[in-house]
Amino acid sequence: MTKEERTQRAVKAAYDTHMKFSVCGRSAMYGLKQAFDFIPKEFVTASMSLSGGGGGAYGSCGAYSSALLVCGLKYNPTISQQEADPSLFPPAQEKFNQLREAFKKEFGTTLCPEIHKQLFGRTFDLTDPAEFEYYMNMEGRCEKCAQVVARAVKITCEFLMQDES
Repeated sequence: MTKEERTQRAVKAAYDTHMKFSVCGRSAMYGLKQAFDFIPKEFVTASMSLSGGGGGAYGSCGAYSSALLVCGLKYNPTISQQEADPSLFPPAQEKFNQLREAFKKEFGTTLCPEIHKQLFGRTFDLTDPAEFEYYMNMEGRCEKCAQVVARAVKITCEFLMQDES
């Protein structure tokens, strides 16, 4: 399967999963898992907690957070590797800095509330039950967020595949 085919498969899986379950972090991780065998299936389960800006705390975009975890899994040294060779950390750090800049170039931000402001003209307090219910029931909300998730997965796939031959 070509890089483009893998990317398309990942993007479609992420979009479809978000449309079905409306959980950005997990949808992004599920899509990425379709393109990268090194991602453990447990990451898909665990990444559900990243949605809504990290457990609904409204910080970093859940899809971005999933992308960072996958980037870390691919590029970060283990503790024992870094203890043996401290010079391994800066190149790993540069990778996640590059990924952050790719997201900022695409979305102008990595923050969930700022992306919501672009999509919906306002932010939401997802920890407030009334705000959360309003947000979840907004017409077109799921599709708009699914499009963000799909774009995030595409960016991440292209970023991670640039080192592949």
